[in-house]
Amino acid sequence: MESKLPGRPALLTYSPRTLLASRLLERALWLVSPLLRRRRPAARPASPTVLLVEPFQMGDVLSLSVMLDPLLARFPAARLVVWCHSRAADVFRSDPRVAEVLHAPFPWSGRGSKRGTRVAWAAVLHSVWQARRLRVDAAIDTRGDIRSQALLLLAGCRERIGFTTYVNSNLHLRGLLLTHPLPAPAAKHRLHMNLEALAPLLGGVPPLTLPAMHAAELVQDSPPLAGRVILLHRGAGWLYRRWGLPRWVELVTRLQQIPDARLLQIAGPGELEQAEELSAALPAPLETLSTSFDGLLQRLSEATVFIGLDSGPMNAAALLNVPVVALFGPGIAPMWQPLSRGSVFLQHIEDYPCHPCTQITCVRPHDSCMTTITVDEVFAQAVRVLAECGSATAARPSAAF
Repeated sequence: MESKLPGRPALLTYSPRTLLASRLLERALWLVSPLLRRRRPAARPASPTVLLVEPFQMGDVLSLSVMLDPLLARFPAARLVVWCHSRAADVFRSDPRVAEVLHAPFPWSGRGSKRGTRVAWAAVLHSVWQARRLRVDAAIDTRGDIRSQALLLLAGCRERIGFTTYVNSNLHLRGLLLTHPLPAPAAKHRLHMNLEALAPLLGGVPPLTLPAMHAAELVQDSPPLAGRVILLHRGAGWLYRRWGLPRWVELVTRLQQIPDARLLQIAGPGELEQAEELSAALPAPLETLSTSFDGLLQRLSEATVFIGLDSGPMNAAALLNVPVVALFGPGIAPMWQPLSRGSVFLQHIEDYPCHPCTQITCVRPHDSCMTTITVDEVFAQAVRVLAECGSATAARPSAAF
């Protein structure tokens, strides 16, 4: 399945209880909102403070990067602030376009219990206080999440922009907490949805331009990679997004036979054990790079091709306009497929009526949709991309979509 966006993907369906709880929370906050609002100025300042909120996974936070350049092109003196989960705080910490990163361990964005601890909720309230001190002129929620919209209201943001439908679901809000409620977007990639959310500030929807991340501006902490580099990443945020170890062993063994290709795997914090497991199972050891997020961007920008799962590093590679071979299972590929040059995604969900998956539990754990992706097709796509996209040392062109 190549990187073409089909018709509207199936909706994630939330229970009537969840729908009711969201609407009741929206109504309750709307009733107290006059106590939290700040007086809006007669006109938006030429150097506004603009806040982008995204409390979920690394890929979600990375998707905000496409909004930064259009905002600065329209408001060159703007102060851009990102408000995200603490586990993704490094994404924009070194980005010169972002003036400040606020973060907290938002309990509702984890895969376990949503209740959170007193310490976690105290950190959330502290981040609200920090946001309120910034006196934000305009804030944007790109996922239509009542909890994010509540954060913007509590933070006293003067203009609050957001969708009234939770991304790709049946959960609809009335937009009571927003000054600029946006209707549900048509079936689009998440990057295009994010750009749509800029329309109230920019007067229109800007085009998507890649690369949207700027690894060249980072201080390189090690010599650059040379030659044709195949970069692998085994990790994924959920067990059933992963591909079995025997398949990785077979794929890497075949890739290691490609002449003049340098094969490496990257591992972030907490992934080194997985990386070592793969290397130990191979006939020939596999070079492993354990790196920070800034180091990850550097390595990705030097790759000829990236092979990985539906994960944060895959999204980062695509945003750097690196050719990607992405393996999708339970994720919604039309929303997250790599749009970088020469990229492809592989997904077989035709016989899985459980898709789209809530990714809370797998109803077919011994026959998951990830098991339908074969080594042969991944290898064939990797060879194709490697042949088409040339040397990693060549200048990586920009592309508009």
